[in-house]
Amino acid sequence: DFYWLRSFLAGGIAGCCAKTTVAPLDRVKVLLQAHNHHYKHLGVFSALRAVPQKEGYLGLYKGNGAMMIRIFPYGAIQFMAFEHYKTLITTKLGVSGHVHRLMAGSMA
Repeated sequence: DFYWLRSFLAGGIAGCCAKTTVAPLDRVKVLLQAHNHHYKHLGVFSALRAVPQKEGYLGLYKGNGAMMIRIFPYGAIQFMAFEHYKTLITTKLGVSGHVHRLMAGSMA
């Protein structure tokens, strides 16, 4: 049984999906924080409209590949550790319910 491998992959893929979903907002955040001369006079929603006009829709996803390289191992290890700790707490301590998930999440 390759439960640990499935947990590892599920955590990594889930992390990548979550970060890809919010990538446009993250890109706009970075542009506004860096005071990019093209976007410094805009707000968040205006920048979300301006980036595709100036750079195309893929401009909203610049830097997302590097983020995936960073987030996959982080999400994978965190989820795998959470599942391991959840099982360990349930079997060794006999704690179940919301408390054991809270404890496992804190430990992971």
